[in-house]
Amino acid sequence: RRYRRALPTLVERAATGKVPASELAELVASPELSLAQADQWLHDKLSGGGELAALLRSLSVSSLVDDLLRGGAVAAALSTPAGARTIAGHLDAALGLPNGWGPGLGDGASDHDRRTGLAHTIATWALSVEYVDDLKREPVAPVLRPIQSLSAAVVQSCRTLSRTLRTNHRELYEQAALEMEERLQEEVRAAQAEDLGQVDTFRFEEDSVLAAAINILETQDAENAAPWEQLIEWSERRLEQGSFWLDREPERRTAWRLIDAMARLGRAIVNAGPRLEALGQHAGAIQRYVDHGAAVDRAHRHLEQLRVLHAYDVRVPRYEELRRLQRSIRERWHWWASEWARDFAQLCREAGALPPPSLQQRTLFDEVVRPMAEGRGVTAYFMVDAFRFELAQELAESLGDQPATVPRLEARLAELPTNTEVGMNVLAPVCENGRLQPVIKGGKDIDGFRAGEFVVRDPETRRRAIAARVGGRTCPLLRLDEVLAETPEGLRRRIAQSHLLVVWSDEIDKAGENGAGPATFASTLQQLRAAWHALREAGVRRFVFTADHGFLLLDKSDTKLRQPHGQKTTPHRRHVLSPAAADHPNELRVPLAELGYDAPPLHLMVPDSVKVFHRGSKPMSFVHGGNSLQERIIPVFTLEHRSPAGGDTTRYSLNAIAGTPLMGRHCIRLVVKREQETLAFGASDEVELVLNVVDSRGHSVHLHDTRGGTAVAGGVISAPVGRPCE
Repeated sequence: RRYRRALPTLVERAATGKVPASELAELVASPELSLAQADQWLHDKLSGGGELAALLRSLSVSSLVDDLLRGGAVAAALSTPAGARTIAGHLDAALGLPNGWGPGLGDGASDHDRRTGLAHTIATWALSVEYVDDLKREPVAPVLRPIQSLSAAVVQSCRTLSRTLRTNHRELYEQAALEMEERLQEEVRAAQAEDLGQVDTFRFEEDSVLAAAINILETQDAENAAPWEQLIEWSERRLEQGSFWLDREPERRTAWRLIDAMARLGRAIVNAGPRLEALGQHAGAIQRYVDHGAAVDRAHRHLEQLRVLHAYDVRVPRYEELRRLQRSIRERWHWWASEWARDFAQLCREAGALPPPSLQQRTLFDEVVRPMAEGRGVTAYFMVDAFRFELAQELAESLGDQPATVPRLEARLAELPTNTEVGMNVLAPVCENGRLQPVIKGGKDIDGFRAGEFVVRDPETRRRAIAARVGGRTCPLLRLDEVLAETPEGLRRRIAQSHLLVVWSDEIDKAGENGAGPATFASTLQQLRAAWHALREAGVRRFVFTADHGFLLLDKSDTKLRQPHGQKTTPHRRHVLSPAAADHPNELRVPLAELGYDAPPLHLMVPDSVKVFHRGSKPMSFVHGGNSLQERIIPVFTLEHRSPAGGDTTRYSLNAIAGTPLMGRHCIRLVVKREQETLAFGASDEVELVLNVVDSRGHSVHLHDTRGGTAVAGGVISAPVGRPCE
């Protein structure tokens, strides 16, 4: 097949951007138009004008603006009437810039004013063309309507110039945008978020979309995911693709981060549904949570991290509205989590609180850890206090696809009550024939479990019980920070002649109990990744990451989340052990005997929702000990590497200096450099960094924003290699 382009179309495409549109239209409309005539006409047009015209044709429009701003050859020609006419004709052809668009400059204007004024006029025109082309409706401002008749090539030239101005001439861009905004009051009044396009050329566009986003949050739909999807689309476009106005005003970026986090939580709640619907089976409840519930809690944690970080950032646009909306979406999460908790409590009443052996925490060591430790080489067993399932999901995703590696993430139910004294000690082999022998302290607290001739109640006794079960000449016990502090050679020496290495981490639980949890969870995940990498470099090929229990993140100021139970000195935050077999409203009661405990006739009582028992003391936002899915579902994340670690021996140097404080915040300037040359295809373009306070004494680092091509997520900095950043 042959496709023949019409002669007028051919001429238009060849001449657009080279000659004024009015002259081109007159030629194309001629009834005697021929290819030879058009060719000669365009040749004559382009061969005239002298050296200045030739120079203008050789320059891109962006280069022409650069010339005007720095006072180059084009700027010099602007001082003569003939040169000004030639430049105006070129701008008419290249950009469609009409005469009289910008303010005229009289004969008395200085050369500086002429060239900067023309650059400003060009910028306002290019921005206006971009705005109209991006708009999903016809413009209402009369001054913009002629733009609709511009050719596609001219429009594209204007859009390219607008992008260049945003990148290379930010001050000029901002001045031009704000001036045009004053001239386009009809557009400002008519602006609707759904009519605006992909680029916020003018600040009023950003304002309109922000207002629309807040309006959607005000009218949250509990059953419809579409509004949440719209919010996420708007926020992703600004946060990931970039926005000039967010770069100029970082507080706007903070507002959109909060909106994005709220939208993702709202969408996750809609997708999960209001009820657990586990069909009366523990396995069904666990799978429902893994498939849908964990995403809700992950989104809720991310929102809490941002909320803590920006709690008092009053410079954020619509600050009070956003704070109120955060409280609203958090209440929606409280409602959702309580409904699922009540459904799970009812399941436990009907099917028992103790799941089948394959889903129990007490069988984890013998069914998962011990078989891995019997293989050749060393297995690392990570016991991470309060390592909630959704945190393990994030860890598994961050490790990515490792070559010759078999990753597996499963879920089990933690023992009740879900506190460290129970869950952490049960991760050691203390189970005999499916039964546990708890040590009861004071008639109301479990203080460990009997394992043969001794009681497992702390890290060392856990190590002893594990060593007795797996054998090997040694069974090292290291804290997470000890692993990170050791060299690969030191780690190899410490794990020599052992089958199993135990790594203990309480960073998540300790930070949560101290009230700094949301601000530090992401950095702990980074530390776990670093420890995995260090141990793999030291020769460990099998890993097990698990937890003693999860946790709830609550609003400690919400008094509706407190639930009475006898005297305020009786209960723990989420559980009570009592000799009385009494059923209280809104509680789940489980005899210890039904939990497989060989213990005195005690009964465990927990709220059947996410509420905490009213103890009369200062409320906490980080709690555990109860029966909610967030507390009970623990991860079992295993990694088996079939080959040794790769040979990435790249060494980096980090230079960090104090920068000028910005808006009341400290500033650190960073440069990460490779200390030796690396093949390009094997080199990393960025390095993860975490800032911590040395000898913190209760202080912590809160990262508000970054500049210079770096990104921050949950307290972890992704710093570019070889480029300065702040």
